[in-house]
Amino acid sequence: MFHHFGLHILCVYCQFQVLAEVTESAEAAAKVKNEVQGVKDKAQKIVDEIDLEKAKAKSELEAAKPALEEAEAALNVSEILTF
Repeated sequence: MFHHFGLHILCVYCQFQVLAEVTESAEAAAKVKNEVQGVKDKAQKIVDEIDLEKAKAKSELEAAKPALEEAEAALNVSEILTF
């Protein structure tokens, strides 16, 4: 009878050890996950800022396009008149 009781205690101890290791691994995984999420959030913020700058630059380019076309037309007229 004592032999079985000793095995039972050993089995409970082993289960406790496994549970402790699983808990430790889960906590480590959660920590890494949080760190990765932080890096991902920072990267997304950079991407969002780049997208805003890109949209702003495109808008400014479109706004400048008529003036550029007008300057090119004036240059073409000037070249025609000088020949």
